[in-house]
This record gives sequence, structure tokens and C-alpha cells, in this order.
Amino acid sequence: MRQTFFWSVFLIVLLGSCGRQSEFSEREKALFTSDIYAYNIPIDSLNTLEDLIVYLDDIYCEHSRAKKWPLLYYNLENNRLTNPPAKGNTIAFGIEPSPCSNMMFEYDFSRILEIVKDGYNIEVEGERIEPDSLQNYISLQYLNFGKDKKYSSDPVNNGIWLITNKDDKLDKLNKYIGQILRGYVHMANEYSQLKYGKKLNDLTDEQYKELRHSLAFHLSFKYSDKPVEINVDF
Repeated sequence: MRQTFFWSVFLIVLLGSCGRQSEFSEREKALFTSDIYAYNIPIDSLNTLEDLIVYLDDIYCEHSRAKKWPLLYYNLENNRLTNPPAKGNTIAFGIEPSPCSNMMFEYDFSRILEIVKDGYNIEVEGERIEPDSLQNYISLQYLNFGKDKKYSSDPVNNGIWLITNKDDKLDKLNKYIGQILRGYVHMANEYSQLKYGKKLNDLTDEQYKELRHSLAFHLSFKYSDKPVEINVDF
């Protein structure tokens, strides 16, 4: 009887793990990578946002060892950054290192969604929001079509900046990175419906290639030497 019970439990666990599906489809996961991203960052060796930025400056500015831009990995079950390679329900996403100090670079800030984090407080484009509502603002940036001047006028060539204090722990960013990734997938499906009249997974290969080109994912981390301060009064 005990043996029968053991095998019953084993089969339930086995079937459950085999039947578990990733939160994102393969096409949705592929939105976050391209040929320019290939350098894996050992995230467990880094503690703060400053550690990450210094690490990137070292390989892209000081020594120029990396020929590709960096990839981070996010576990969708644990909702946290994880070391490569991707295992289980994990997604790889590219990030853009900041320009080196000896480079002059001008940004079109209308095409950048600025997300500022101060502790548990969050501002998007200077407006304080509920921390759990961040993913809704991804669609506002990309699918605004000129309705609100705070956001981009079209979906092409947009980017996202996540800005916080330099000594903020990377673990404290997990929640917000997850919202950005999920919000981006939701936005891409909305865009697919608007442009092609069908879901992203139903697109032809050519349509999907065109969508990926239009919605190229650009995420960058920024910090200031001065502590970030957000007015907590609504």
C-alpha cells in the first residue's frame, strides 16, 4: 500500500512538472534579444546597481573585451535575476550599457520611458505611480501615438531607463524588471493586434520579423551619485 501511494505521488509530481508551460511563448521570449546581445553577466557576483554599472564600464570602456552587448536572465517563477544559462521558466533579456565617458551621445528623451525608483516609491515620467502598476506604462510609451506629449509619438526606436540610487541592491530591482518584461510582452501583443489584426503568435514569420524590428527592446540601468528623491505626496 505504501509503495502504491509513493508511485501515485511521484506520477502526479512528474506529470505536473512535464505539463508546466512557460509564461511566455518562444516568440514572446525572442522579443528581448537580438544579434547584438550575447555577453552573459554573472549576476551573482554583483551586489548593487553601482557594481553592475562599474562591471559594464570595465568590459565596454576600460578594456573593450566584449564584442556583444550584455544579457541578463530573469526567472519568471521566482521573479528574480539569475545566473546564466537560462534554465526552467527563465527569460534572457538584453540591456544597453551606458556610453563611455569619452563619448558624446545625445538622447531623444521623448523616446525614453524614465522609471525612477526610490525605495518602494516609483515615478514614471515625473508622475508618482503605484509600484504594482508599472507594467501598464509600457503600453503608454510605445502605443501612445501622440495622445500624451509625455510619451513617444510612435512605437519605433523607443527605450526604457530604470533609474535608482547607486547603492540600491540588485535584488530590490527584481519586482520592477519583472513588470517591465511582462508589460513589454503585453504591449507587443497589443501592437500586433493593432497593426496586423491578430495575436503575436499567429503572425507569419515575415510579419513577426517586422514586428521585432519595429519594437526592438532597449533597456538601460542608470544611477545618480546623489540619492534619488520622490515626492510621496499625491
